[in-house]
Amino acid sequence: MNLAAGSSMLSSHLVRFFIDSANQEVGVGEFLTILAENHLYPLIIDKDHLIHLDGPDAAILYASVQQALRLFYGHRARGILL
Repeated sequence: MNLAAGSSMLSSHLVRFFIDSANQEVGVGEFLTILAENHLYPLIIDKDHLIHLDGPDAAILYASVQQALRLFYGHRARGILL
């Protein structure tokens, strides 16, 4: 495995688990609203899309969704983030 310094890797399985958990905790409608307010499109959480993520893309998606939840909920988000 050859990674550039500072690049991140994350399992696509972990990201799918995180997305499923956020959907259940927040609710699908609310979750989609949070994503849209942060310029993240519903396609990114589609199961067919998530299956094909590689390590760096999975890490970027995970960080982007966590950031969107933190911006929406502030400090209360800590209870729902994995």
